Amino acid sequence: MTKPASIIASVLLLTVLDMPGAEANPVELRVTGRAGTRAGDPSESARRLALADARRRALESAAVLLRERADVKALQDSLAPARQ
Repeated sequence: MTKPASIIASVLLLTVLDMPGAEANPVELRVTGRAGTRAGDPSESARRLALADARRRALESAAVLLRERADVKALQDSLAPARQ
C-alpha cells in the first residue's frame, strides 16, 4: 500500500481503536491502485491515477472491516433511534 493510503487506513483504525471499550485488534490493509492510460499519457498522470485508486480501495476496505466489528455494530445499535 502506498504511504498516503496507509496513513488514511491507519487513522481510521486508530480512531475506532480509541473508543472506550474498543477491541485492540490492529489490521493491516494492502491495496493496489490501477490506472488505465493511453499511449502518449505522461507517466506522472498514471502514477497519480493509480495513487487515487489505491486510496479509494483502502478507504473501502477499511469501511468494510469497520462495519463488521462487533463494537462498531453495538455503537450503531445504541445510536439508532428507538423503534416503537
